[in-house]
Amino acid sequence: MDYSYNIQGRLTSINNAQLSNDGVLNNDTNDYFGMELFYNTAEASSLGNTPYYNGNISAVKWKGLRKVAVLYRLYEITFL
Repeated sequence: MDYSYNIQGRLTSINNAQLSNDGVLNNDTNDYFGMELFYNTAEASSLGNTPYYNGNISAVKWKGLRKVAVLYRLYEITFL
């Protein structure tokens, strides 16, 4: 397992969502699961997530070994 954290100490990735050796987030090619968490950045695949600067997760990207495509989830917070 390869864990990455941002400067605030928040978890940003477990391996990586592509399950490939990218030399940065993941140095292994035989991982069964990968996930990336987005806080204050917009996800690169144009999900349309709104970056949060308060520590809330705005989007999650993950993939399991048997999945063909990377899965995405977008989180929006509404204040009432």
